[in-house]
Amino acid sequence: MSRNDEFDFNPFAAPETDLNAPALQQTSGRFVYANLWQRLVAAIVDGILHTIITTVICYSILFVFFMTRNGVDENFLSLLEPIIFTIIRILVELLYFALQESSGTQATLGKKAMGLKVVGLSGERISFGRATGRYFAKTLSQLTLLIGFLVQPFTKKKQALHDLMAGTLVVRD
Repeated sequence: MSRNDEFDFNPFAAPETDLNAPALQQTSGRFVYANLWQRLVAAIVDGILHTIITTVICYSILFVFFMTRNGVDENFLSLLEPIIFTIIRILVELLYFALQESSGTQATLGKKAMGLKVVGLSGERISFGRATGRYFAKTLSQLTLLIGFLVQPFTKKKQALHDLMAGTLVVRD
């Protein structure tokens, strides 16, 4: 045995790793599932975007109401304001999520930015009806003190409660 061989094997040395190797991702056959942090960033981006859209629409409608009130009591308009905001917020969010997730891109703008898309359990594009059901199932995830979202890392296919209910997956594109 040569002197170099003695020093090449050291049982006390730290193991060697390839620091440039890609991180392991949760996969199942052909899908790479989105993790909680990717989905959280996408949700923040989507939240900012649909809040801006909702605010512009709501204030435009309220501006028209106030400009054309023609003798309508101002107290009545102040009572009407939160109702209008709530209805428009729900409609904008529903259309924002359901139209984009059932479109050809299968992703909202936030999901696109993170390289994610929403698919059915077999990888197929979901319908507008299923995307609508997924949107309303998110309400249940929210009502459970966000536990419906936090179960995602612990499920086999990385599905949140609303994904389980709608039969959908969020995968890397």
